[in-house]
Amino acid sequence: MITYIQHNDPIILVPVHISKIGCYTSNLFLFVSIHAFIDNYWVLGCFLFLLYITTFLNWKEVRYTSFIKTADIIVSISTVTHITLYDSYRWKENRIIWINNLSLSIFMFIINEFVFYYLVRNNKSPFYTLPNTNKREISYYINVFCHTIFLHVLLCVTASYLAFSSYY
Repeated sequence: MITYIQHNDPIILVPVHISKIGCYTSNLFLFVSIHAFIDNYWVLGCFLFLLYITTFLNWKEVRYTSFIKTADIIVSISTVTHITLYDSYRWKENRIIWINNLSLSIFMFIINEFVFYYLVRNNKSPFYTLPNTNKREISYYINVFCHTIFLHVLLCVTASYLAFSSYY
């Protein structure tokens, strides 16, 4: 019999053994912040370093609500806003790549939140997955992979690539 951990936890939103994936991908923010400092994006480097800290701490144990989760959301939105309104103008004709990938990431984030809500959080939904089942475990994995691929990986790689290609 398979044992599922933290499916019914009233504090933990995503089981810790799955949320560790977000901890691993948060390291991208550290690498991109170093890259930003090297390429003289000083404010962006500070934002990304803060984002690395808050994201790592948030994904270490994703809770329904917490101070660190709120801080992570604020720093994330601030960083993306700063890139979009200030730094992306340094990328000249390639700025459209940032706008397109950001739009895709926002769209996927919204879809992912809806899917997570109907699969995990709304027990009146016809798509609700029962706790302590393989379907619920898969739902958590899908949510975490979708979030990390589209928000952590895609946006970090895009920003880093565009900064690198415009600098040289």
